[in-house]
Amino acid sequence: MGEKADILTPNRMKRKRDNDLDDGYNTDKEALTLKKKAGRSKSRGTKTTSVIRKDALDSGPWTQNVESYKVICLGCKKTIKLNPKRPYETDHWDSHKEKCPQITGSRTVRTLKKARVNQVSITLYAYSH
Repeated sequence: MGEKADILTPNRMKRKRDNDLDDGYNTDKEALTLKKKAGRSKSRGTKTTSVIRKDALDSGPWTQNVESYKVICLGCKKTIKLNPKRPYETDHWDSHKEKCPQITGSRTVRTLKKARVNQVSITLYAYSH
């Protein structure tokens, strides 16, 4: 009854596996790594340090009063909160920079769409007594 699979090793207390047995549970780290790499849609890029991120925010033409978790937009004068989990993270700032009308130069015009009302004609008759 699968004697090799039931023998416990003294060091790790795990069952030995028969290498010829293919039960669908591949524990090979190299194969797992290749599978993970194949599943990625894009590369993550290089990691940046908080010093590099801070310098990038400080040198930006539209930023003022750069702090670790907030920055002021010189275009609209709003305080933009940065990621609370990572100091000087620029994702929120980059998102604002793409939408800010003063930075992009675009205007958003909102109009009220009037509802169409069915017109009903009512004829009034006057009776004289």
